[in-house]
Amino acid sequence: MSKDFSEYLKGMKKEETTSNIDLQELENVFDQKKYEVKWWQVVIGNSFTTTTLGILTQPLQVIHTTFQLSIKKMDLQVNNLKDIMEAKITLGEQKKLELILKHKIVNYQGISYQNYNAVLKGLGEQGILGFFKGLGTGIVYQITNSQLRYFLIQKYFNEKKLIQNLYASLVGMVVDVITNPLMLIQSKMIYQNRLPNFRTYRSFLDILKKERNLYKGSLGHIYKHIFICLSQIPSLYINDTRFCLGYLLMIQQVVSYPFLTVIRRLHCQGIKPFMLHTNYIGFWDGVRQIYAQEGILSFYRGFGAFGIANSFIAFVLYSTQLLGESQE
Repeated sequence: MSKDFSEYLKGMKKEETTSNIDLQELENVFDQKKYEVKWWQVVIGNSFTTTTLGILTQPLQVIHTTFQLSIKKMDLQVNNLKDIMEAKITLGEQKKLELILKHKIVNYQGISYQNYNAVLKGLGEQGILGFFKGLGTGIVYQITNSQLRYFLIQKYFNEKKLIQNLYASLVGMVVDVITNPLMLIQSKMIYQNRLPNFRTYRSFLDILKKERNLYKGSLGHIYKHIFICLSQIPSLYINDTRFCLGYLLMIQQVVSYPFLTVIRRLHCQGIKPFMLHTNYIGFWDGVRQIYAQEGILSFYRGFGAFGIANSFIAFVLYSTQLLGESQE
């Protein structure tokens, strides 16, 4: 009898223990603690990752941006004095040209490249640093942009896909408009020739002094995110995580690139020497003129370098995440 009674008590104790503990709630608490990190740790980690990936992909960034800013089949092309000398200009004419450039008497149109070989040759003539133009500004832009997105979007990570997509698009619009001045400065630094005789802006601060409208092209970011949001609707019906991520990466690059092309051209449009002497009144006028004068494929000039750079960044970030989860 005593043995049966003791077993009965054990059963009661076990029943009370299991009924008082919500295992799902306990698991959620452990998961929350596991991923709980300080905000400054996120900032440092994100900044380090962004800086490293920015340095590695900067040559591709410079190549595709230079291609975006190259007007197709432009007649007036001036690159540097070496090209002019090869065109049988006398020494006196060369000195005169240097004087004209120095005092900005004639506003020469910036260089236009027609293929990847021309881009590589033109950048190579500016030295190895020609492939890293705008690196500092670009890193500051990427860090600022990604940090703002992270802290504004993180609380919606566990929401439904539709809410995530809508909120992410809204945040993307706001953040891209806010950081447009940094992107504009990066565009100008990349587009200008870094050789002294052909440099329009000497530094970051010089651009701030000379450029009055730092929000040129900012409306293009709003249109860009509207189209990206619409193109991501099919992802709501994709259950496989990897396939969904692959689709989102591909569609975002394909949809956003034409908008970025027009935005970059608006950034570098102006009457200063070696800038784009186009007359785009606004974003949609730029779209109209590019389509009419250069064709629809001109919106995707340099897309290959852009796709490789972004795919590499996405692969590294995704692989790092998988590695971290496997170690945990």
